[in-house]
Amino acid sequence: MLREENIPEDAVEFIRSLDMCYEGQGHYVELPLPNVRLGEDVKLEIINAFHHFHEIKYSHQLDAPPRVTNVRLKAIGKIKDIQISEVEQGKEVPPSALKPKRKVYLGGDFVECQIYDRYKLLYGNVINGPAIIEEPLHTTVVMPEQTLNVDRFGNLIISTGGK
Repeated sequence: MLREENIPEDAVEFIRSLDMCYEGQGHYVELPLPNVRLGEDVKLEIINAFHHFHEIKYSHQLDAPPRVTNVRLKAIGKIKDIQISEVEQGKEVPPSALKPKRKVYLGGDFVECQIYDRYKLLYGNVINGPAIIEEPLHTTVVMPEQTLNVDRFGNLIISTGGK
């Protein structure tokens, strides 16, 4: 998956761990594994580390053999910078962002709401509730007495307390 995301191999970190518990327990401790070849000498280190981690987490150790319930490998792709683009600025809501009004059930009653296209709003747009902001996978409801502001990155910031 990281290759498909074009993460270079030198920017990939692997984190290995074991979920361990005492025989008969249902809860576990996630134990980080050292990045070394696992042999008998490391096995004793792992068991001792488990006892230590268990005591830290649960304030006791048991006189029971530990067991491994899961083996985990996490692959983390490190990226240098995320490019965040700013949205176009404008004080007035563009007419293209307006969709037909409709009645919406809010607070126990049907209220006529202006509907907006999320992706056509501009930085600096202010929308007083009640309103609905639509996008393909999300709907944002601006209740009466709330105000929505679009920030420079296109985030929708809702504040309460009037228009």
